[in-house]
Amino acid sequence: MSVGQPTEDRGQQVYEALQRLTSDLRDRDLELGALLVETQDNRFWEGRAETWREFLASPEINITDTRARQLIRIHRTYVEQLGFTLDELRHVPRDTLDRLHPYVKDKTREIARAFLDRVDGLAQADVKAVCRELGGGEVVEPDRIAAAVVEYNQCVKRIKGRLTPEEMILVREHPEREPL
Repeated sequence: MSVGQPTEDRGQQVYEALQRLTSDLRDRDLELGALLVETQDNRFWEGRAETWREFLASPEINITDTRARQLIRIHRTYVEQLGFTLDELRHVPRDTLDRLHPYVKDKTREIARAFLDRVDGLAQADVKAVCRELGGGEVVEPDRIAAAVVEYNQCVKRIKGRLTPEEMILVREHPEREPL
């Protein structure tokens, strides 16, 4: 064997380390989601930052708003609503849990368990294909929907002070019209 060539033993060690670290990351994501929910619900961020987003962006926390929403959504749906334990979810990648969210959020624990079993071990492309099948040909993208809602709410806040009450009624009654 020449210097620098990997051995089978080293390959196995690296593979096992990768498995352990990805498992640890999934554990951390689930625990982080639980802590973010508690922090948000109890407003523990107040006094540390002006806003929730500033708190998340602080150097000590350093989480994007999108990731925080994803982790919170996963915790609220799978743990709080459907009653899964963190141990039951540890083997499921965060992106899989989030991708299945629109399809399980209004279902029972048993149906959600069946969906999780169906995508167990699948690559994300295959999970997306299963979601397309569950959605009748369309795939719901949770973050795109959440971002659109946030953008819409920000837009509404900006124009609220500029439109008369009559104009606001027109906007609500005829959303297909061009803006005033």
